[in-house]
Amino acid sequence: PFLIERNNELIAHLSVVPINIEINQVHHQTAALHAICVRPKFRGQGYFTSLMQEALEHIHAHFDSSCLFTETPELYQPF
Repeated sequence: PFLIERNNELIAHLSVVPINIEINQVHHQTAALHAICVRPKFRGQGYFTSLMQEALEHIHAHFDSSCLFTETPELYQPF
């Protein structure tokens, strides 16, 4: 997981779950972004953006693709 902590308090969290899939008999390592959250009192301070950038750098280096299921796609459009 990707975490941001300050003064022993968890502020934000993002998990990357590896999923192995096969498409046309070709294996792909896919990253599913999961459990993305920022404590309400810390929202609007850049923690979400920081986590997403760090996770996406990791994903681009280690996975063939990524996926995210969300009811708020507008939050993720910049990424």
